[in-house]
Amino acid sequence: MSIAEQNKLFGDIERGLALSRQRLVERTKKNGGELVVMQNGKIVHVKAEDL
Repeated sequence: MSIAEQNKLFGDIERGLALSRQRLVERTKKNGGELVVMQNGKIVHVKAEDL
């Protein structure tokens, strides 16, 4: 696999992860839920509407 092919693959993976994250936040907002995230090295619960 060439460097250009690897870069395209990594770009596709990053876009897919960003889309998944966006859909998760939207779905959680719609359901009025919370997400568990790490902030400053600590695990915290955040309401999706606050993101």
